[in-house]
Amino acid sequence: LLEDGKVARRGLHLSAEGAEVIDGTGLVAAPGLVDMHVHLRDPGLTYKEDLYSGCRAAAAGGVTSLLAMPNTKPAMDSPETVRDLLERAQTADAAVYTAACVTKDLQGEERTDWKALKEAGAIALSDDGRPVVNTRRLLEALEQAPGLGLVVTAHCEDLYLAAGGLMHEGEVSRKLGVPGIPAAAEDCGTAREIAAAASLGAPIHICHVSTKGSVELIRDAKARGVRVTAETCPHYFTLTDDVITSFDANTKVNPPIREAEDLAAIREGLRDGTLDCIVTDHAPHHADEKNVEYNLAAFGISGIE
Repeated sequence: LLEDGKVARRGLHLSAEGAEVIDGTGLVAAPGLVDMHVHLRDPGLTYKEDLYSGCRAAAAGGVTSLLAMPNTKPAMDSPETVRDLLERAQTADAAVYTAACVTKDLQGEERTDWKALKEAGAIALSDDGRPVVNTRRLLEALEQAPGLGLVVTAHCEDLYLAAGGLMHEGEVSRKLGVPGIPAAAEDCGTAREIAAAASLGAPIHICHVSTKGSVELIRDAKARGVRVTAETCPHYFTLTDDVITSFDANTKVNPPIREAEDLAAIREGLRDGTLDCIVTDHAPHHADEKNVEYNLAAFGISGIE
């Protein structure tokens, strides 16, 4: 029995005068899910998805709150863009929070006005879709974000190591003749972010962990008292890179789907608390960007529903 949105009583034969009865056969009653990593494509890329369609998909999947990433067009690097999204979100089917950019247009160099972005309603800072290329800017954000009530969420990737890769670099990529993205591309990024946060005693959140190496780095950092939290996604603990032998572009994602030992490490990281939460990294694209040859397809999996 729900009263004012909360569970008042539980049992097999509940009754309450005037109550609405919902037949939940085959369904699950649970608190609303929170998805901390979603790409809504709004503004500027709404041919892929918009704020309202994304939130309808969220609600259909039981997600009642979400954190939108800032790699829109224009990027979430100005108070006006942040304010516009949050104002329109008042009529959406899920509660929308947003991250704002660490650097202007996610280019990794010129910092945005973090205080103004916070005042406009942003709750996090991220250049997600890319790492913060300039480590000095990353350090500045980590140092100032806590005082502003913001959290830095980090896309961990060495762009030079990842350049040109289409899937995980390993036995399957070599067999298929497909350029690979080595696990080291993520591991190097994760190590940098942890070292930066540790040097300041500042908190940092690691996005979409996919490798055994990253799990081990995060586990070690937590044991040393580094203020690090981390997330992973369903495709990293349910799939391995052999699914790509079909060249289904719906399996093309960044970070890529990894090997069996990485999957096992992700599962263990969830079991022991090294990884704090599951997100979707929902990254929708237009059908024309997915129904093409694998090497031409856009990176991203639609997962929120």
